[in-house]
Amino acid sequence: MNPSAPEDDGGWSSDLRRELWTRPDPEITGIHDIFDYALTFDAYAYAQDVLHAELHECAQDLVKKWDGPEPDQMGFVELRLLLSWEQGWAHIAWQPGGCVRRSGDPEAPVWDASRPTEEDLNHFRALYQATCEAWEREWPAVRQDLGETR
Repeated sequence: MNPSAPEDDGGWSSDLRRELWTRPDPEITGIHDIFDYALTFDAYAYAQDVLHAELHECAQDLVKKWDGPEPDQMGFVELRLLLSWEQGWAHIAWQPGGCVRRSGDPEAPVWDASRPTEEDLNHFRALYQATCEAWEREWPAVRQDLGETR
């Protein structure tokens, strides 16, 4: 399943499409600001309406791809979905007593603190920065499809 190129867009709403392509601010580095950006898009609705899947089904592959040898090959849509997914899990994990695996892999890192570590912060900053870079690369081609002039 390729989140960036669904076989049938299913007539998904222009509102969802515009939310997906909300421009990220590359100057942002604070975790709460990154999370605020992640929440500007309903990744669960995108997965269901466009990919005809549940977000967790897509997220497992996206986590593997991000942790793999070429995360820089990920497209904006993939990164946007992954950022939304990971924001949700971090929110749960960082609650008092939280302990959640980032993926289904038993060898994967576990968030077990009720607050982010420096490693967690660096992870989200890197993921967000990759999202910003992908948006810059891909937006010129997408904006015509959306009828945008910005």
